[in-house]
Amino acid sequence: MHTPERHGIIPKHYLVTHYSVTYKTLEGENTILMPNRFRQELDGHAIRKLAIKKLQEELGGIDFRIVRIEKHGDCVYCGNFGKLERSHVIGNTVFSKILKDSENGHAIKISLSAEQKIGKSNDSWAKEMLCNTCESKFNSEFENYSIYLLREKQPGVIVSKFSSGVSFQKVDTKKIFLYVLSILWRAAYSDHKAYANVIINYGMDSYLRWCFQNNRKTHSLTYSIKISKLVDKTNYFNEKKLKNFIFNPFVRKIDNKNASYCMLYEGYFFEVFLKALPFKQRNGQGFIDFKKNILFVPYIDVFDIPEVYEYFGRAVAYHHATNPPCKANPTIRKS
Repeated sequence: MHTPERHGIIPKHYLVTHYSVTYKTLEGENTILMPNRFRQELDGHAIRKLAIKKLQEELGGIDFRIVRIEKHGDCVYCGNFGKLERSHVIGNTVFSKILKDSENGHAIKISLSAEQKIGKSNDSWAKEMLCNTCESKFNSEFENYSIYLLREKQPGVIVSKFSSGVSFQKVDTKKIFLYVLSILWRAAYSDHKAYANVIINYGMDSYLRWCFQNNRKTHSLTYSIKISKLVDKTNYFNEKKLKNFIFNPFVRKIDNKNASYCMLYEGYFFEVFLKALPFKQRNGQGFIDFKKNILFVPYIDVFDIPEVYEYFGRAVAYHHATNPPCKANPTIRKS
């Protein structure tokens, strides 16, 4: 019988509980630990003001100079208290590429929930979550391999392109599977608004931790993962532009017993089914199969994804409504 906690949802909250303030006086260098009492997410200027006030109280009239301030808390993976890295759920390499290819280092941001529906952003959706050791673990064990593979640059993997999709041979399918699940798991802990839709319970959390820690594949009846490669049959968006699309993860309800989390980045569409699909379905193109070292990724038209079609349609409609064409020059103004 499951305990109540097993069905409880992993809470999303800011994970920085303390600030480690290193300072110098004439007598040398010292460090104090300053609690973040209300779990507030403060900017660097506000943190520095609090640190100065705290040191003035501690040191009286002694002159001091702040050397550095680090954010500390419990790592969500190992649980150890210490410095937390700015963790990228979807790897920083993905955002770096998008921003590098974008005008002035800013990507186009479409947010239907914000006051400004279309704008520019250099936000990489990072939050302090993991210690350096655990951050490095996810990068070295799952992410680096998977990103190189998706970019068709992984040594030893044979890539063949067909009219219906892309074939990857000699693939470590377990790494790809765990990589996608690690994105989902980290997104569930992140309190960044981009991942607000991603929630998991303690039972799933415990099971995924076991898989990551032991580098073990999940049971074939637990989850199904499908990967598709984006194309645009209208040729309005070329392959390079499609690779620079990134959407907040969203949820699809399959039926009363199943749902899936969907993610779109690097020119691919990922769908994680929280309950494994029937054998005939999960044996189809795009599904990761542990028993094989080949992955065939079918093409999917970006506008055949209903959520993407609706998202773009609503955003463009809003843009037209709020940016009427000038009489002298009937074109949409660029914001």
